[in-house]
Amino acid sequence: QTIIQLVDNKTSSLVGSPEIYVDAVRIFPINNSENSFPLIMEVGKNYEIRGVSSGYSDLIQTINITSQPIEFSISPEKEKYFFGETITLSSSLTNVTYLFDNEIIVSPFSINKIGDITIKVVKEGSMTSSKIITIENAITYTSCSEDFDKWRKGKKITCGLNENVSWSVTLEEYYKEKDYEGYREPITISSGEGNYVDFSIDKEGWYKIKTGEYSIISQNVTRGGLLKKVWDWLGYWWIALGGVIILVLFLILKKPKGEGSGIVFAPQQAQGD
Repeated sequence: QTIIQLVDNKTSSLVGSPEIYVDAVRIFPINNSENSFPLIMEVGKNYEIRGVSSGYSDLIQTINITSQPIEFSISPEKEKYFFGETITLSSSLTNVTYLFDNEIIVSPFSINKIGDITIKVVKEGSMTSSKIITIENAITYTSCSEDFDKWRKGKKITCGLNENVSWSVTLEEYYKEKDYEGYREPITISSGEGNYVDFSIDKEGWYKIKTGEYSIISQNVTRGGLLKKVWDWLGYWWIALGGVIILVLFLILKKPKGEGSGIVFAPQQAQGD
């Protein structure tokens, strides 16, 4: 809503008892006021305003309301993105519509095109805003010196990438304390630039090869190998066997005295000559 008032351009005071016409239709002042006229205006539409007051020349002016561009952001915010990467869009207004290369999307969104793509945010009655982002082919690994299921403590790993990039390797170390276990905050254990990644596995936990915030490889390294597999298979049998042994011992200890087999001497009557 817009309030229209007539002002004397010499004294800067309000003109008394004016009449206001909008597109040749008279409008009336707010209750209990003689010089404040309310007007609800549509964005982008022109209105001819005419002000009339005794002792003054009529004032005619065309006005309109220009909408402000909708503010919006893309997270993460960076120079380029990769195919398959997930982005989150947020806006200063509610109930907006996001367009990715003129296709309606919902945030968060997984990038599914390559090139310079325009993202728009639109809402009826507001000015459309847009941003252009650059999307490249996803960075992937071409080979690794060890199969993922053979990643173990003490191994040195080398992985090839399909492009030269700035890369890093992070570790979320596994830990177990009394009744609680989990993973620590990620730390960078190796970094470089090129299409080969080198690092050593010194601890258990999640190892991630990344470029920026984009994860290329994510692998959980646990205590493993043949010994662990054998224990996983035999462990249940040992537990069951231990339970049987304990049960047998318990039954033996609970058996009343005098019962059971054994050697006894049967008394015999002596025979006379």
